Amino acid sequence: VLARFIAMAVDCLKLPSLTPAERNTWSQAVSRDWQALSKAPPAVRADPRMGLAAVRQDWRAFQFTYQNLRENKEFVLEVLKTSGFTLQFASEALRCNREVVLEAVRQDGCAVRHAFYQSFREDFDIMKEAIANDWRSYEYASTELKKNK
Repeated sequence: VLARFIAMAVDCLKLPSLTPAERNTWSQAVSRDWQALSKAPPAVRADPRMGLAAVRQDWRAFQFTYQNLRENKEFVLEVLKTSGFTLQFASEALRCNREVVLEAVRQDGCAVRHAFYQSFREDFDIMKEAIANDWRSYEYASTELKKNK
């Protein structure tokens, strides 16, 4: 799976490449502190390995990954395994994707609030999964769905 992410990053972007020494330095920095990703050059932020290393430390690191990763469904599904709240930093198109939203609420029920379409709050299966994961997500269910309990 990671090989596909790397191939995608190389194919989709024409970013200035890093020397092996620079790549190693950034790799060490990100592995020590996820916040280093926020200061990293685009070539580092677009690297799926660096992105995953940072996100595995703290889900908030996902916001610092390059847009190509936040638009890649496979990468986003992988990142969602760390926290459903990473959904808020995924591309709008993926926040509209039922499979992606369902995976997010399986990790964190309240992540439904970051889904793009309001209709997800009316979707019985999504809300059932969200509430089973975290009862507090009930507040995000549509009025209509709450009436039908």
